[in-house]
Amino acid sequence: MNFKEFIDKTNIAIQNNNKNEELLNRNNKFLRANLILKLLQNLSVYLKFFDFKNDIIFEKNDPFIIIDNLKFKLNHVFYLKNSGIPKISEVKNTLLFLKKFNIYPNNIIDLGACWGEYSLFLANEFSNSNIFSVEGSSKNYEVLLSNLSHNFAVSKLIKPFNIIISNHNGNEKITNEIGTMNAVKENTAANNNMNYIEVTSNTLSNFCKNKIIKNIDFIKIDIEGSELKLLDDLLTLPINSIQIELINYNSIKENIAFIKALSNKYNFVNYHNQKEESLDKMIKTIENILKTKSTIDMFLIKK
Repeated sequence: MNFKEFIDKTNIAIQNNNKNEELLNRNNKFLRANLILKLLQNLSVYLKFFDFKNDIIFEKNDPFIIIDNLKFKLNHVFYLKNSGIPKISEVKNTLLFLKKFNIYPNNIIDLGACWGEYSLFLANEFSNSNIFSVEGSSKNYEVLLSNLSHNFAVSKLIKPFNIIISNHNGNEKITNEIGTMNAVKENTAANNNMNYIEVTSNTLSNFCKNKIIKNIDFIKIDIEGSELKLLDDLLTLPINSIQIELINYNSIKENIAFIKALSNKYNFVNYHNQKEESLDKMIKTIENILKTKSTIDMFLIKK
């Protein structure tokens, strides 16, 4: 067959998930080689045209982006949006916070770990830490496990869990897509077209008890609206520092009430400039940002 016929048959086989033995036989080895070479050359042209700065590698035929020597699987647009500047992880901000306030955590909990970016960067920085990486979406969790397996030198510090941390022990339904916005059902607009799965849920206190975590040096919380459910545990558990994302799935009034309650135990630190802020100033910041944006991040330190 000629090259065009080979391409057409290959595309049909891929679309139908049909392993066409004719395309794989020895007689067509140069057609296969030419097709793969052309695809790689085209990809290179696009990457150069868009001035993409991060390196991309293939391992076991899957593409990964390299960010500060760590590998992250490319199956979402999240890591591919930059042009002219390299993708830099937001974990850099977290590391600045921890170092500025002399926090060298032994026990770290990453709630809403998604694909494991925070867990991996924290493991890379704190080589004596124990990191508990918690993700509710099974599809995200599969990517998380893949990223851990491709960064084994640091991922051996990370213990992954496919559960939801909530205000009760049992089960909850969560949206299940490869993405950064999966949320439990009650925090999403009631939409029967959304893909939900049922996942085991634990309270944070029960999770810590089961995993024998006696003290939490640092916890990152990014759980798309469910953070308010953790209030009692955040006030009672021995937690030294927190990074938390508030989201407009909850009202500004609810978010402010949550922050006021946390102020009994924690001081606040501005996410961007790393400066401590009073409760009143933090409330004003929350009000201003959530009127125009969907999320706001902040740090908290135990008083």
